[in-house]
Formats: sequence, structure tokens, C-alpha cells
Amino acid sequence: NEPRAFSDENKERFFEWIARTAQLIKELDPNHMVSTGSEGSMGCENDIELWRRIHALPEIDYANIHIWAYNWKWIDHDSIAENLDRACANMTDYIDRHAAIARELRKPLVIEEFGYPRDNFRFEPDSPASARDAYYRHLFAQIIRSAACGDILAGCNFWGWGGEARPAHLRWERSDDYCGDPAQEEQGLNSVFDCDTATIRAIAQTNRTLARYGRAAAAQPGNRTPEQLLALLRHVSKRGELLFGQQDFPFYGCDWAYEEGRSDVKELCGDYPAVLGCDLGEIELGTGRNLDGVPFDTMRTEILRHFARGGLTTVSWHPRNPLTGGDAWDVTSDRAVRSVLPGGERHELFVGWLDRAADFLLSLRTDDGSVVPTLFRPWHEHTGSWFWWGQRLCTTDDYKALWEMTVEHLHRRGVPMLTIYSPNPCHDESQYMERYPGDAWVDILGLDAYHGGSADEFMARLDRTLGIMAALSQRLGKPCVLSETGREGLPEADWWTGVLLRGIGSHRPAYALVWRNALQTVRPGHFYAPFPGQTSADDFVRFHALPQTLFATDMAHTASLK
Repeated sequence: NEPRAFSDENKERFFEWIARTAQLIKELDPNHMVSTGSEGSMGCENDIELWRRIHALPEIDYANIHIWAYNWKWIDHDSIAENLDRACANMTDYIDRHAAIARELRKPLVIEEFGYPRDNFRFEPDSPASARDAYYRHLFAQIIRSAACGDILAGCNFWGWGGEARPAHLRWERSDDYCGDPAQEEQGLNSVFDCDTATIRAIAQTNRTLARYGRAAAAQPGNRTPEQLLALLRHVSKRGELLFGQQDFPFYGCDWAYEEGRSDVKELCGDYPAVLGCDLGEIELGTGRNLDGVPFDTMRTEILRHFARGGLTTVSWHPRNPLTGGDAWDVTSDRAVRSVLPGGERHELFVGWLDRAADFLLSLRTDDGSVVPTLFRPWHEHTGSWFWWGQRLCTTDDYKALWEMTVEHLHRRGVPMLTIYSPNPCHDESQYMERYPGDAWVDILGLDAYHGGSADEFMARLDRTLGIMAALSQRLGKPCVLSETGREGLPEADWWTGVLLRGIGSHRPAYALVWRNALQTVRPGHFYAPFPGQTSADDFVRFHALPQTLFATDMAHTASLK
């Protein structure tokens, strides 16, 4: 581990020693993989070409590097937080330079060791580690993005697990606990203890995400598992196709409600949407109906029917304001999000709400006992301020903490799902990503964008934000979707092909979901999909007939998408 030449004069002998040793190991045991334990260029007298030569040896099966920000003077003991950005930038550069060579060699690259000290260079388990957590997340993001894109980074090992151990002295002494740090270093310097909940949460979620991406890489497109859903969305996007979806389509339409088998879209074009949108709002109240009056028993039944068609279901949640008792649009307090986080006065209440949401999602069981996976879209449109979790109602850190708490709780309950991050239209990438919880916590990039104002303005907003998402999708390896869109009342006769598809242009969202068709006796003019005789009906029929638009019938023959 961590072999070094220790001088320029020794570099050639160092290379020859590694070559002979690797060859001998392979001769004695050809059945196991061999690598070097190298730190990278830092272990090769800053000679990255030497590192390349070593890892080009046929007996070396995979490459590795170590990253030690403190040991390498990227940070000092008194600037652990202050130099965090520099440490992260150096880390990214170090990974990128070695990954480029690993790609040329066509060998996986493992970050075999990395660590970061606790805040203020303290070693006690109860001392904060916020800078370390940020550093870990930054490194984990590199691994996750590589896995999502099928790139060269194969994994990483953090240093090190201290667990239940506790440092008794500055340096290790006989009978002391082993904290993971070498005896000659400060005990607790890089240790992750069992009480480091934020660090452990990031590690666990990263492992869940990496496992999902690994399974998705081998999965066929389909709707039976989250991995199949991910494969399907990627496949559809790659082919330039577009799944069509609508909110609440099997529950009610413009002039009917709760009539089995009906759908305004189906009665116009003969086909159901491919994507069903549902909302869990007010499940937290336990009344049996959501905020739009849909019985949860009916919702469950229709989700299972749609699953049997081969369709996908996306689930949003507009819970009531946990602090004031008002609805999701009650923005009278900027303390609602903080109140549900750990330590807040509504935390226990909110955990109960999460359990009710999990109970419903886990009740979506088919006859064979498997649970239907969903595309879960919590805390959407957060770049606006019309929900209690919106931009001006909480800090960026509190929003991210709310997202992580929600997703982690549902994962711990075993809910099979992919998560969608859905801001409003944005001017640039920094605005889109300002409250992004992180690669481990988000599976799909979404956008909620409605046609208000002129068609040209809507298409420009759509094109700009989908362009931002397309660049992010390529870099992060995550599919993107138009998670909510539409034109209330559909006054334009050519809205589907002349506005929506023109706005999408050459971008490749995997699906576009329009909002619901309300009963016109209750909300006149509040509809987003056409029905027979509606102004845009003929154009929608043309939209349905296009080879790139996919509806439920197409999903019933998922094999044809492969």
C-alpha cells in the first residue's frame, strides 16, 4: 500500500520492482485482480506519466489513487472549513487527470483512500464535521456521476470507520480503542464514528444510489422496478421519444367522475396517457381522500390498473402546512420547514405524515405481492414562494435537509421509487441547481413550466430551461422530464404540435405531463387536455399519431422499445 520511489533517481527501479512483483503475483495466483495501492501522481514523485506506465502493465487489472487533502497541504489545521472549496477543486482536478489516463488504459479507477478532518481540527466524536460532510458529498458526486454515465470511476473507500471506538489519547497508546487512524497520527483525525449521523446518512444514500445505477445498467426498460423505470426513461430520451402523461386522468374528466375505464384523452384518441400523475396531499390527515377529493382506495386501484397497462405513475405531495394547519399554499410563516426538521416542534408530527405516505406507497401491491414503483416528486416548484417550502419561506440548507429527511425516511421504509427534482423555469444553471439536494438524493431532473402569457414567451422559457437541463443531464447522467406543463383551457387550436412540441424542440425530456381536467361544473375552464369537440382536439389527434409520442398502448409493448 502507498508504494513510493522517494526520489527521481529511484523512479525507474521503482517501476521495475512493481512490474516484477505484479508479474510474480499473477504467476502464483492468476485468479485474483491485482492493483498497486498507489496514491496516484503524489506517490510517483508528482510524475503522472510514471503512474500511467505502472498502470499500463498487463498484470495490473485496475488503477487506483488516494486523496489526502490535509497531508498534501490543500488545507491547514486552522483552515479546514475556509479552504474547503479549494480542497474540493483540487480533488476534482486530481480525479479528472487520473481518470483521463484510466480511460485511455481502459481500466477501472478506484479512489482507494480519502479522508478529511473534523471542523476546527478537533478529534472528539461530538465535535462538528460539516466541512468533512461537504467534502465527502463532493467526492461521492464524482462516483455517482461516473456510475450514472457508465464512466471509469469504479468506487471509493472513505478513511476510516471508527464506529463505537473513542479516542483516549492524542496518539494511540496500548489498550486504547482503535479509531481507524494510524497509531502515529492524531486519533480521531479522519475517523467516522457511529454518532456521525450526517456522514453516515450520506454514505448510506450514496451506496443505495450506486446499487440502483448498477442494477439499472443491466435492466431492460419496463415498469416493475425502479431500475427498469430508470432504464426506460433513459431509453426513451435517447431515442428522442416523448411519453405523454396527465394528472388524475382516470378519476374524473370535464363532464364525468369515477366512471371506470373513462378518460377524456382516451375518448378523443382511443388511448390512455402513458404517465399517470397522482397527488398524496392530505393523506397526512387520514381522511381517506386527497386534497382534490380523490379517494385513496380509488387512487390505488387506478395506479394498479395503469401499471398493468405498462404505464408509469408519478406522485406529488402537497401536504398541509404542519406549523399553521393551513393548506400547502399557506405561506404566512417562514418557520414551517424548520419546524419539521429534527429538533423542530413539528418533527414528530411530520414523521407520522411521512409514515402515512409510505404506508400508501407500499400498499400498491400487485397480485404477486410486488410493490409498484413510482416516480416521487416532493417539494416541487420550490423556486417560487407559493408553497410553505418555497424560495422565500426557508433557507437553502433547510430545503435540502427537508428533501433528504423525506427521501431517507421513505427509503428506510422500503418504498420503491425514483425521485424527481422539479424547479420552475430558470434563467441559468446556478438558479436551477441552487437548492439541488445532491446526486445521491435525486434520480431525475424535472421542470414545472406552464403556458401563461404569449406562446412565444412560453416556448422561450421552455427552450432555455430544457437546454440547461440537457447539459446537466449529460454531465450528471440523469434523465430529464417535463414534470408539469400545460395551457389552461387550451384556446390555441395547434397548441400540441405548434406550441408544446416547438417549445421542446430538439431537447429530449423523457415525458411531458399536463395537469388535470376538472369537472367543468365545479371549475369552468380548468382543463389541460382536450376532449371531443374541444378547440385543440384535432391537433391532439395529430400529436398522438406522431411516431415520437408514446401513450399507454405503446407501453403495453415495452419490448418493442428495447
